[in-house]
Amino acid sequence: MASSVPRVTAVDAGSAVRFTNRDDVYHQVFSVSPAKRFDLGKSAPHQASVVTFDQPGVIDVYDELHPEMAAYVVVVPHRLFARPSRAGDFVLPDLPFGTYLLHVWHPAHGELRRPIEVPRSGVVAIALSY
Repeated sequence: MASSVPRVTAVDAGSAVRFTNRDDVYHQVFSVSPAKRFDLGKSAPHQASVVTFDQPGVIDVYDELHPEMAAYVVVVPHRLFARPSRAGDFVLPDLPFGTYLLHVWHPAHGELRRPIEVPRSGVVAIALSY
């Protein structure tokens, strides 16, 4: 982890995430989050380790040797998620018509929930703000 890129990663439960040290110095990546506790130990430059995330939740990921580095793994119970572009736009996978509860998570602002109605045809546009 030369830097925590991407800073936020979303995965469905049961997914594995590879943490690669792309730096020329050691890193020690860990989490004490209730949904997933792990410590990868000291990772040599260009070494990779894999962590499987089985439980939904927000996992705070830190580097013991570089405390300014932080990242987040958001584990959801299904594959219906999207990561926004730099402009904040996002597209969810195709959903059957019906009512859904949209969950949004941001490291500085926390969680936001909004009900959305997916019509039988057409596109749903929703403006979100904290």
